[in-house]
Amino acid sequence: MLISNRMTRNVMSIGEDKTIREAADIMAHRRIHQLPVVRKYDRLVGIITDRDTRGVPEADRGQPVTTVMTANPITVAPSEPLEEALLLLHHHRFGSLPVVTTPPAGGVGDDALPRLVGIISHTDILAAVIEMLGVDQPGTRLEIDLPEATAGAIGGAVDAVAGAGARIISLVVSTNAATRQLRLYVRLSTINPRPAVEALIAGGYRIAEPYPVSR
Repeated sequence: MLISNRMTRNVMSIGEDKTIREAADIMAHRRIHQLPVVRKYDRLVGIITDRDTRGVPEADRGQPVTTVMTANPITVAPSEPLEEALLLLHHHRFGSLPVVTTPPAGGVGDDALPRLVGIISHTDILAAVIEMLGVDQPGTRLEIDLPEATAGAIGGAVDAVAGAGARIISLVVSTNAATRQLRLYVRLSTINPRPAVEALIAGGYRIAEPYPVSR
């Protein structure tokens, strides 16, 4: 999934000639925490956050937003995978990231600035993850310890579940950093996973919580 599929396209922004007071008022009214700062409507020059404005004395709030904004902010492109935005938001503890297109090579002046085309927030990504995992659909999640890091091990588990008549909503594989144990998370569209559990056990798989099985 690409960032362009999940970003907000109608971006609330503020011109670089506007004041800190105006930026603070917009963020308070819209209940948002950051505003891209633009030149000529869509050329990104910076970003201002409610944290930037919070410590500014009232007497100084008539100054332009450029005095407190972060210039050349971290951005992402609409063609990048959603995971790229997720990693940047997590690493930098941002609430959102401007989405920009890169200007053509050789641009000068304002034409050399990136064009703001959207914004991607942690809320947008959370909604995408919920959709991809199918957690908004009724069902049951099984956690299966895989015996080896091979496609065959994953395929065998999937075949066992499907052979038991269960419909799979989503599959996720993770690795325990300490033990290097691979675990397969399978979400099924059933509230009675017992047939699938029994098929997995018969296939030599170990089911973790919430269906512990001793072998």
